[in-house]
Amino acid sequence: MCETTSVNDHGVKAVTDFTVSMLDVAEHRITIPILAVALLSLVQSVMRETGDFFKGVFCLAGPCLSGKTLLFKLFFDFERGREVDINFDATPVAIIRKIGNKRDAVVVVDDFKPTSTKSAENSQTLILDRVIRMCSDDSHGYQKAGRNNSTVAIIPHCIVAITAEEIRLQVKSTLARLLIEEMTKHSMNWKVYTDCLANHESYKAFLMNYIRYISAQGVRKYCENLAKLFLKERNTLRNILLEKDIIVDNRTSDMCTWLSLSFDEFLKYALGVEAIDHERFESYKEESRQIFLNFMEEQAERINDLDDVTRFFTGLRFLLDTAEARIDPLRARNSSFASEDSKTAIGFSKAGCIYLKNDVAFRNVVSYFKRFGKDFVMSESMLRKMLSNNGHLIQNPNNPKSPIHRLSVNRENYQCIKFAEATFRKLLNGGKNDDIGNDSEFQSDRVARHNADNILGRRD
Repeated sequence: MCETTSVNDHGVKAVTDFTVSMLDVAEHRITIPILAVALLSLVQSVMRETGDFFKGVFCLAGPCLSGKTLLFKLFFDFERGREVDINFDATPVAIIRKIGNKRDAVVVVDDFKPTSTKSAENSQTLILDRVIRMCSDDSHGYQKAGRNNSTVAIIPHCIVAITAEEIRLQVKSTLARLLIEEMTKHSMNWKVYTDCLANHESYKAFLMNYIRYISAQGVRKYCENLAKLFLKERNTLRNILLEKDIIVDNRTSDMCTWLSLSFDEFLKYALGVEAIDHERFESYKEESRQIFLNFMEEQAERINDLDDVTRFFTGLRFLLDTAEARIDPLRARNSSFASEDSKTAIGFSKAGCIYLKNDVAFRNVVSYFKRFGKDFVMSESMLRKMLSNNGHLIQNPNNPKSPIHRLSVNRENYQCIKFAEATFRKLLNGGKNDDIGNDSEFQSDRVARHNADNILGRRD
């Protein structure tokens, strides 16, 4: 039993049963993190005082009429389940003020969407960036001018959640602070939603009981214990993904860890009031663990897509897959090499190594991005420097400071950069190990195509 009430007191079991059923309003990969955000927000002001707290912004992205705003209303409007706090059409001052004035709850900023003009899009993105920075790290909130040349900090004591049709952030550090879950027009169970909205008072009663449950332990003690648990479990999920060659940003990992712990606390409470049995407890716990692992992996892919080296190799992979570019195998011929058509190839392969022609491979990738209205602003020399600094290139043994190698192929001289084939394959595969293929073939896969479509902004 919970420390605060018996099963029958205040209908605790019934309203907790109802809250568990609310998870079926949409796919659990969506509703479990949403409920975790709602419950964690109840103690955000005290968590902030401990120094360890949820730092970032939660985002639900999906097409128009998918139900994302209705979901946020249902879970985050604790009173009635029918309102959001503010819209992105509001002024930055109004949005910042709304966030600063709300405490131990979720502030919903609704409807971040693509706009018809570049200036309007930049304006919305600037507001979003301010909100994210305000709620993240140890930024001490939003700084504004005060009297007598002083500054006043507006510090959020809530958790901010936004809805969006599409997110186009080009700064990795900003994107890492925005935890994005995506939904489709098929994610909602509309019958369950209608029933839950009609009985929203049960959810409100549950929240009151949950607050009493926390208060009975002592709010500060509860928060301090949660902070200790966070520090203990901080790297657990990230290390699982690291074993799969998936590198997750610290900020993403921290946010998902907080939400995982929040949902675990809910499960303990639900078990204590007998709303779920041990079998369902373990089932929900394992399901939520996998949901947050998937969440982290998807977020890592989004952040990785903004990396210029990753973008270059995503474009290169697509060119190779579609035979718009070719890497020729080399054959020894006297003191030089021969290939099928060295002039049209972007590079060569030999003896477990890949050579990319200077200028040629880079020019092909830049042209490919431009075809879809995307810029590739990094210069070839900077790309080469990044590849070299990250240990991806084999240096010239005759000039250890230079990654440039010279090859004579079909009586033509080429300057190239040189990779170990395993390194090259891994870069093509988005930083993951790839054990398929042979020296002359680079097979496509669904993930690479999906990533390329995202980066290029293409839609079916």
